[in-house]
This record gives sequence, C-alpha cells and structure tokens, in this order.
Amino acid sequence: VSPAFIPPMRSVQTTNSTLWIPGCATISELAQAQEIGVKMMKIFPGELLGPQFVKAALSVMPNLNLMPTGGVEPTEKNLAEWLNSGVIAVGMGSKLFDKQLIENENWNELKSNLITAKTL
Repeated sequence: VSPAFIPPMRSVQTTNSTLWIPGCATISELAQAQEIGVKMMKIFPGELLGPQFVKAALSVMPNLNLMPTGGVEPTEKNLAEWLNSGVIAVGMGSKLFDKQLIENENWNELKSNLITAKTL
C-alpha cells in the first residue's frame, strides 16, 4: 500500500507477485493506474478527497476498486458514508491504534476500541 501512484512499482509488483495498492488523488491518476492494470487503488488523502470524490470517480469509471485511507474513522456514520460512496474496503491505522493508549500501555481500552470498531 503506497501513499502515491508510482508507475514503475507495477513492474516490481508483477515480478515479485505481490499486491500493490497505489495512492491516487486525482481522476487522472486513477485512469493511469487502471490503464497499467492496477486492480485496487487507494484514495489518499481520504480526509481531503472524501466520499464525494469516490462517487464522482465511479460515475465515470464504474469498474474501479477503491479503498480510502486517511479520514476513515471507526464510527458507524463515517464507515456508512464511505461504503455508500462505492468503496470496496477502507483502511485505518492511527484511528484504530491510538498512539496515546499504546504509549500508556492501556491495552484494555485499546482492545475495547478495536472490538467496538469490529462490530460496526
């Protein structure tokens, strides 16, 4: 999973039979990624682009498989907005793994947050 669309990574991915999900922030990047055979694209930064960008992209390229990261929150409302926009997956990191909880070794609250997110 990459924060940017870097076309030469496609050959590295193909040669090594690995998954590559490039970050795309424009319709042009999405079109270029699709043209070289990328199967899933990361919408990044999600907090700036938002579900409306996904809807717009899918209106002209309905076969894209999109996954936003950044701006995805483990709340029912936020996840519903993203999923209703047409994404096939979402990516979360810091929203699930609170840095302060980890630094304080508050494993019970961290576990509780993860369980809550899983049930959404």
